[in-house]
Amino acid sequence: EPKVPMSPAWVSVLRYSCRWGRGTNNLDDAAQAITFGVFFQRLGEPGPPGFGYTVKTSWTDLATSPPTLKLKAILDEWNAGRTVYGNCLDISCFTMVALCSVGMDFSVRQLTGTIEPSTVHFLTNLICPIGSDPAEDDNYRSWAWLWHQICVRTGAPMPPSNDAGVWDPTGAQKEDLNGNGYRNPPAHHPSHSWPQKDYWQKPHTQVPGAWLGLVNEPPQEASDPQLFGLGTWKSLVDMGPWPPRG
Repeated sequence: EPKVPMSPAWVSVLRYSCRWGRGTNNLDDAAQAITFGVFFQRLGEPGPPGFGYTVKTSWTDLATSPPTLKLKAILDEWNAGRTVYGNCLDISCFTMVALCSVGMDFSVRQLTGTIEPSTVHFLTNLICPIGSDPAEDDNYRSWAWLWHQICVRTGAPMPPSNDAGVWDPTGAQKEDLNGNGYRNPPAHHPSHSWPQKDYWQKPHTQVPGAWLGLVNEPPQEASDPQLFGLGTWKSLVDMGPWPPRG
């Protein structure tokens, strides 16, 4: 059965989530396939142009509690053949909606570290943002972020537990948490495990020569990641128009 906030599920959302998850028959495969589907939509088969990345929150109304994903407005843009540009908040909320629409109970989670330099909390490892081809080296860059939002299963343990997996189509990572070539968005799966604490920053002492996961610098505290802002939550969804900012 569809899960909140897709209970009942929108048929217009199921058109995408069912196509992305087609051919899977268990939660791990389906969750990975839908996460990959959100990331690769702009690069895949002909059709709606999917997401591109911008640093601004453009499709989530922060004036409500909890925030409201302007879902119909996103789908309207796709139907008009226009790419939707958003940041991790918009993209993870949409991914949560797609996962919940097919009966997988997911929430979004905001993570940060305890070390706060003058202007940013951390610099990421090289990431290829959604909407760009992860096969091309030139598309990878480091980002300066205060926090980052991902998808987790509803009820997942709080940070810094490694029992909470990560589904994160905002960006592809060149390497997995073992240092092997990956070039896909993190999507927790038996074949590629993305436990939350290691995803945040896996020490170079565990894989010599490099920090792995999301954070490149500074070295994080043993208690990181921490919940940020709203912590773990589910968005509302809205059927109205929404002129995006920026």
